[in-house]
Amino acid sequence: MRKIYARCISFVLVEGHPAGIAVIEKRYAELTARYEKAKTGYNDIAEQIESEKAKLEIFKGFIRTLEKQKCLGAF
Repeated sequence: MRKIYARCISFVLVEGHPAGIAVIEKRYAELTARYEKAKTGYNDIAEQIESEKAKLEIFKGFIRTLEKQKCLGAF
């Protein structure tokens, strides 16, 4: 993303649009904030998935224990 930012800045400087720099910096800040928000959401979902996987493993262990004790046949 920094490469794109640098390319845009160099374009603005070459073209001579001083007001364009502020626009590009604003857009870059918006995109960065959007990325951080998406990254946070992704991390939250990834944590939930890992939590559910851990619960699943605990449940599987419980079922295996019941099968070893032959308790599941009664249900």
